[in-house]
This record gives sequence, C-alpha cells and structure tokens, in this order.
Amino acid sequence: MKNHYRELAMAKLHVEYWWYCYTINPGPTPEQSRAYEEHLKSQAFAREIERSIGNTKADFIGHVRKFEMIEQLPEGVQAHLEVISNLSNARAKTYDKSIDYNTLRNETVYADEEQLRNTYYKNLDSFKTINEILKKNFRKTIEL
Repeated sequence: MKNHYRELAMAKLHVEYWWYCYTINPGPTPEQSRAYEEHLKSQAFAREIERSIGNTKADFIGHVRKFEMIEQLPEGVQAHLEVISNLSNARAKTYDKSIDYNTLRNETVYADEEQLRNTYYKNLDSFKTINEILKKNFRKTIEL
C-alpha cells in the first residue's frame, strides 16, 4: 500500500507538471503536443493506482470482517475501518504558468511530491493501528 501511495504522489504530480508544460508552450508545437500526451498518460496512471488502492482497501476491510466472524472485533477497530473506508486522495498542487520553469523542474516539484507522498502516508495510520490491535488480540486468542 505504501508503494501505491508513493506512485500516486508521483503520478498526480506529473499530471500537474505536464499540464504546466502544456500551458507554457505556445502551440501548436511538438513540445506542446508531447506535454499534453504525457499529461493524459499521467492522468490514466493516477486513476489506475487509485483503483488499485481502492481494491486494496476493500481487501483489507474484507480480511478484518473475516476475523470478525471468528471473534468480536476489539474496541477501536470499527472506527478505524470507517476511517479507511472514507479515505480520499489529496490533489497535487497546480502550477501557474508565471512560475519559472527551471525553478519548478529542479526544486518545486521535488518538494511538492515529497509533501504529497507524506500526506498519503498518513492514510496508512489506521491500517497499522488495526493490524496492531488484531495481532495483540489474536495472540490472546491463541494462548487461550
């Protein structure tokens, strides 16, 4: 899941980067056409990753529900499942065409991607918490 979020941050940032490149190139030119194509590819890739994240969330929730069939869920798990169910993926920052290209390419996008990635990594907190609760509870069940 962490890798999905890493890739999503990169893809969403590329969507905005390539749109910026499209808007700064007066067209029609080969550079503008390439930027637009890359923008569309990045959008498709971001949607693919988001779909995969959704599937992973659903699988995780399904596994927890299977655990629930064996034993009542410990306190707090349901609230974290709700958090996971309602997770959304933040958008990347948009870039105004007045921004200097070299500064954007060599500095801004790296910082923005790291910030977006860290925002997404916070989505993993509820997964980790549930795993720890279930591990602790499952060990108690085995010991009985």
